[in-house]
Amino acid sequence: MGKVNHALSKTMLVTLNVALQDALTTPHPVQLKNGLSLSYGSFISEDKPGVFTLHNLQNQLATFSIQELPGCCGVAVSFYSEVDPTYREQGIGELLLKVRMSAMRNQKYGSAICTTVNSNEIEKKMLRNAGWIKLYEFRNPKTNNIIETFSVNL
Repeated sequence: MGKVNHALSKTMLVTLNVALQDALTTPHPVQLKNGLSLSYGSFISEDKPGVFTLHNLQNQLATFSIQELPGCCGVAVSFYSEVDPTYREQGIGELLLKVRMSAMRNQKYGSAICTTVNSNEIEKKMLRNAGWIKLYEFRNPKTNNIIETFSVNL
């Protein structure tokens, strides 16, 4: 990835947290197993520039990265998005996708791209439902995985 602009990174952190709080005010908040929930106590931290973590008051729930495409200030790259296995299939991935897209729009990106392993049907469905389109696929020679590349106009 390209060099992270630290000023933009801090602005992205603020924008992500505002988008998270906006998403949590929807009529259907995310209810987790064991009586936990995502609420106003939930927040996003930045572990290192461009690498973010979603927390509720008790636990770390998910991680993801957003960086600017090197050479093009209008495209954001969303990558390494992963929900902790304990909290999967509870709506966190969809919530985070909504939050990331909102934050990228507010940061004035015109487009975003991401990749996923083609066997990850849940993520591909989530991306398609949010308006992302598949651009192409290729075999990663380092892992031998089939990788699908998606994009969305923000």
